[in-house]
Amino acid sequence: MRKFLLSAALLVAMAPGLQAVPSFARQTGLACYQCHVTFGAPVPDFTWTGFMFKINGYRLPWAGQKFEAGEEGALTGNRLVVPIVPYMAFRFQSIFAAQSRNQLGQWGNVTSNPTSRFSFFPGGPFGDYFSMWGELYATPDGSSTGQWGIGNFAFDEYDLRMVKRFPQATVGVGISTQSLKELGGFGPWPVGLTDYLSNGNYRGWAHPNRGLGMAYGFFGHRLFVTAGAGPGEDNFDWSRRLYVAQAAYALFNRDNNFLWLTSGWQFGDDGIPLLTQISPSRDGKQNWDYTSTVAGIGATRTGPEAGSAYLSSDMDHYYRSLTSVRFGMVDVGPHSFDTQVQLSLNKEWYLDHAIALHNAGGIAIRYTLNHTWGLDLTADHTFNLRFTDMAGGVHDISTADINYSAWLSFRPAANVLFGLNYGNAPSYSLNLPAQNMGRSWQFNVDFLF
Repeated sequence: MRKFLLSAALLVAMAPGLQAVPSFARQTGLACYQCHVTFGAPVPDFTWTGFMFKINGYRLPWAGQKFEAGEEGALTGNRLVVPIVPYMAFRFQSIFAAQSRNQLGQWGNVTSNPTSRFSFFPGGPFGDYFSMWGELYATPDGSSTGQWGIGNFAFDEYDLRMVKRFPQATVGVGISTQSLKELGGFGPWPVGLTDYLSNGNYRGWAHPNRGLGMAYGFFGHRLFVTAGAGPGEDNFDWSRRLYVAQAAYALFNRDNNFLWLTSGWQFGDDGIPLLTQISPSRDGKQNWDYTSTVAGIGATRTGPEAGSAYLSSDMDHYYRSLTSVRFGMVDVGPHSFDTQVQLSLNKEWYLDHAIALHNAGGIAIRYTLNHTWGLDLTADHTFNLRFTDMAGGVHDISTADINYSAWLSFRPAANVLFGLNYGNAPSYSLNLPAQNMGRSWQFNVDFLF
């Protein structure tokens, strides 16, 4: 669970880092399922081919027509390489029906939003070394009624890279608003599990433009390492900052048999707190609202901050880590699947001497039959969720036994997906048992062109 208070339906609506788009199919001549087990329900994963495509700067050897000038490989203004195929792809998402149940066990009305989100994706290689990926959304988020015309235009992802390939290595540098695990193609899937390495997202777009300067290398077709730094998760100021690093090793490195061991870390003194969630305000001023994910946190604070959620400016220092084992196979007969088991360890210290800790483990399974019928399951369990208030009082927060989400999907075409989701939505409070009656379901269509 990315933020454990959010419902499975909301997590599903967060589709960060899509990167499974028809423009890449047009540029490379590859079908969607060669880089992804599936592109949605709720977000894409990466096969071995997809991983190689991403770290090589969103490119394969030229498969389509192009025009060019100058000497190949030269770093000079005389060199130009531009594909003739378009760099742009688009996406519509429609919610045919959705419903949620509150903690009292009462189901709300069924709702629908046929124009829930429109996205467009500029991306691809340019020249011999450079490439970029962009992700932009027009959404009704921030509207009190969820209607168009009073929503938001959101610039979610920007990933600019310079990549150099060698016979046994690939190295790259760049600037990106993507989360750490997405830099190397280890995200966005799975969602629904505890993951604070991608903190600061709301429905798939970043707050505000979480920029990371990064460098990475892939060696011997097995070892991937990356490191970077950024000004924080909710501001542009480098006076305080965060640092990230990841190492991954491929025990098996083919599409029909890939196995990754990965470990990622984030630390620093500028990050959105573990027990705080964000959402666009509904005051028409395009601001952000910050609320505590655990009821009663604000009541432990005194002075001007009494009653309010913790902010990044309240942070003294923190660490976050995510360790995982990922195994998958593509096109083993009619079957394709991807699985991940992970452990998330997170702790932070605040300037007022409060402390928050959240440790959890989870599993995700994704399966498709003939690239048409799909099942996506996630289950997450919190081992420790603890808050020590500014006065030294320790609060062990009661949580749900299991947070779960399930997706059934049908793809009548490679770029069209119908999905049905069901999941639970617990809520937490200091010194009170977790409330586990919340549920939600959603039926939607997702298509790319």
